[in-house]
Amino acid sequence: SGREIAIAELCDLLVELVAERGLPRPHVTFGEPRVGDVRRNWADTSKAAQVLGWRAEIGFREGVARTLD
Repeated sequence: SGREIAIAELCDLLVELVAERGLPRPHVTFGEPRVGDVRRNWADTSKAAQVLGWRAEIGFREGVARTLD
């Protein structure tokens, strides 16, 4: 999607989407950060847009929901 998102934010979204589907709400805990831990992920889609004319056709939340389904 080209959207930057914190790992914790993605986790919160997944918990929310699971609960919306009537499944038990998972309990999530985060351990202490370790050397090399990734706190945020971001895929740069600008080259795909420039070279291929690609663009996201659905929003991030919908895409994650479809993946979960």
